[in-house]
Amino acid sequence: MKNLLSLTTLFAVAVALCGCQSAKSPCAEVDPFLGVDGGGNVLPGPCHPFSLVRINPLVELPHPTNGYETGRPIVGFVQTNVSGTGGGGRYGNFLVTPQLGEIDVYDKSTTLSEETSQVGYYSALLDRWGIRAELTSTPRVGVQRFTFPAGGVPHILITASSVIDLDRNYPYDARCVDARIEAGKDGTVSGYAQIIGGWGHMEPYKLYFCGSFDKPYAVSGVWDSRGLLEEAQTARDSIAGAYFSFPNLDGGSITLKIGVSTSSLARARANLQEQEDKSFEQIRAASEAAWDDYLGRIRVEGGTPEQRKIFYTSLYRSFVMPTDITGENPGWTTSEPSYWDFYCLWDTFRCTFPLYSIIAPDKYVEMVRSLLDVYKNRGWLPDAWIVGGFSKQQGGTNADNIIADAVVKGLEGFDRSLALEAMLHNAETPADESDTFEDLLRIGKHRDYIEMGYVPSDKLCCSSYTLEFAYNDFCLYQVASALGKEGLADKYLKRSMNCYNLFDPATGFFWAKDRQGAWVPGFIPTYQGNPWWKGPYFYEGTPYHYSTYVLHDINGLISRHGGKKRFAAYLDEFFDGGFFTHENEPDIHAPYLYNYVGQPWRTAEIVRDIMANQYRTERDGWPGNDDSGTLSSWYVFSSMGLYPITGQDFYLIGSPLFRRIDIELPGDKRFTIRAKGVSAENKYIQSATLNGEPYDKSWIRHADIVQGGELVFTMGPSPSEWATKCVMPKSASQIINK
Repeated sequence: MKNLLSLTTLFAVAVALCGCQSAKSPCAEVDPFLGVDGGGNVLPGPCHPFSLVRINPLVELPHPTNGYETGRPIVGFVQTNVSGTGGGGRYGNFLVTPQLGEIDVYDKSTTLSEETSQVGYYSALLDRWGIRAELTSTPRVGVQRFTFPAGGVPHILITASSVIDLDRNYPYDARCVDARIEAGKDGTVSGYAQIIGGWGHMEPYKLYFCGSFDKPYAVSGVWDSRGLLEEAQTARDSIAGAYFSFPNLDGGSITLKIGVSTSSLARARANLQEQEDKSFEQIRAASEAAWDDYLGRIRVEGGTPEQRKIFYTSLYRSFVMPTDITGENPGWTTSEPSYWDFYCLWDTFRCTFPLYSIIAPDKYVEMVRSLLDVYKNRGWLPDAWIVGGFSKQQGGTNADNIIADAVVKGLEGFDRSLALEAMLHNAETPADESDTFEDLLRIGKHRDYIEMGYVPSDKLCCSSYTLEFAYNDFCLYQVASALGKEGLADKYLKRSMNCYNLFDPATGFFWAKDRQGAWVPGFIPTYQGNPWWKGPYFYEGTPYHYSTYVLHDINGLISRHGGKKRFAAYLDEFFDGGFFTHENEPDIHAPYLYNYVGQPWRTAEIVRDIMANQYRTERDGWPGNDDSGTLSSWYVFSSMGLYPITGQDFYLIGSPLFRRIDIELPGDKRFTIRAKGVSAENKYIQSATLNGEPYDKSWIRHADIVQGGELVFTMGPSPSEWATKCVMPKSASQIINK
C-alpha cells in the first residue's frame, strides 16, 4: 500500500503542475484555500463562473455555510454550495463518499491530508482508507475520481438527502423533507432531494441528479432512515442513499460524474450525457479555459507574489456567484436568462456588479433581465433571490441600484421601461411588513417611509432602512431622468433627501425617531443591537458605520458637518479611533471619501493599510464573510486604484497597487493603468495623465474607462498637491439647488 500511495501522490503532484499552471495564465496565481476559514466562508473546491455545480468537501456537523473548515474530518464531497455567505447554510446536495472494506452508512468521517487546490481542481488523501480523491466540474456536472489502494472492496456511497446544516435545532435550519434515489439497471444512479430552510426563506426547493461510473459496479443497495434495505434498489425518505461496490477493482481508480438540474430528472440526465464522453483531464482543462477567459480580462504586472495571489484569487471569487440556471428555471416558463442566489444584492451591488459593468457587461445585462423576470412573474424585484425564492431584505430595494448602474453606464439589452416600472413598484407599493422570519422586512419599502419620509423606531433597523431607501430613490431618479421622465425624476430626486430626516445636527450622526418625530433617547455613536442583524435601529452596524451612507449626497453631508475641514476631522476620528470595520459592507466606501475634502492622499493611506493588513495569503486571510465576492471585488478595485459608486457613472481614485494593469474590454478595447515608481512606500499619487493629457481629478468617469485608453500615475513616498483642489461630481442636493 505504501508504494501505491507514493505513486498516487506523485501522480497528483504531476497533475497539479499541468493545465493552467503556466506562468502566462492568471489561473496560476489563484489559491482557492485563501479565506476558507475564519469566517471568509469561501470554497476550496472547483466550480465554473456562475455555475450550478460547486463541488466541495463537506465536514461533519455542524457545518459552516461553505461546508468546510481546515482540519475537521469530512464526510464526503457535495455537488452544490454557496461561497462566502454568512447565516444559515444552503445547498450541500448529493454527498459522495468513497469507502474501502466494510460499508458504513452511519460513519462516513475521515481526516484529510495532502490537500491541494487550483482553479478547476481539488485533491486530497482520505486518511481512513488511503483513498485519493480528485474533483473537477462543468457548470452542471460534478466529477469525482477516486483512486483506491489494493486490498479490500471499494465502495462509493451517494447520499441524496444531504444538506448544509448549522445543526442548531432552529425551526428554519436546512433539512431534507423528501429524497429519492434509485440504482438504475443501466448502471446509472438518479434521484432528487427536496429541501427547506437555510438562510433567507422557508420555501422548499428541489434539485435533481443523475450519475454514472466509468466502471461497472457489481453490487448495489440503498438505505433510508431505517438503515440498509435488503434487496431494494430504490429508497425514498427524508434520509435516502445508495452504495455501489466494485469487488473486482483491487486498486485503481473510479470516476463518477453527477449531472445536476434545478428543473427535472430528464434535464439532469441530459446534463450528464453532454459530458459522458469527456475524460477527467478534458473536463478539468475546459474549466481552466473558462476561468482563463474571465481572469485574463485584467492583467497585472509588478507587486509582490502575495499581492498578485490575493488579487487573482479575489478576481476569481468575484465570479463564483450568482448561479446561472438559464434554461432550467423551475418557477415559470421563460426564455429570459435565469439566475439564482443573488445572495445578497445588499452586499454585491457595492463592488461586484460594478466590476461586471467593466469586464463582463454581457453577464450584468443577463442578471438584470433575470431580476426583471422575477418581477414579471413574482411581483417584486428581489433584494435576495435564493434557490428560487425571495429572502429577507437586509436593507433597501437594492435591485434599484443595480438597474441604475446599468442605465447610467450605458449598458444595453434589457427593457428600460419595464425596469422603471419595477422600480416604481418598489417605490410606491408598501411592503408586507409581517415579521414572520427573523423579524425583518421581506421585500419592498415600509409604508411609513412612503407616507412619513422615514421609518420610525418601532420598526427594526429603521434608521438603516431609511438611509438605504433614500439612496434607492436617487437611483430611481437616475433611471427616470435617463428615460426622459422629468416629473418622476424630480419627485424622486427630492425624496432622496429623506435621508436627512434622521440626521441629528446636534451629534452629526443619523439616529432614530419615534412616530411623533421625537429623537429616541440613548444615542451613542457605537450603539449596536444584539444580535447585530436585528438592529434595533441599524442593520449589522452602528451609527458610526452608517454615518456616511448618503452615497448620492456626500457634498451635502459635508455641508451638514460644517464644511470640508470639519468633515475631514470627522473622518480622522472615524478611522483613527478604530470605528471603521472592513469586515462588513455598510462603510466599505468610507476610505474613499477623503477625496471629497481634498485629501486623496489620506484615502491612499487607509486603502493601502486595509489591503496590506486585512487580506492575507492564509486560509483565514479574508477580513470577514466574502459575501458572494463583495470583499474580493473591493480588493480588485482598490488594487487598480479605483472605487465604484454604484448607480452613478464615476469611480473614486485611491492608490494603485501594481505598476501596470491592463483591462481587456468588449470590442477589442483596452484600458491601461500604469503607476510609475509604485511600491509599498510610494503609495501617494504625485501627478497623473489620461491619454497623455494632465489629469488632476481624484475620480474618473465610466465612459473614460470603457472607451479604452491609458491612465498614468507618477507615485511618490509622501503626499502631494495632486487633485487636492479638484471639483467632485455633483451631489443630489447640488442638482436640486442648481
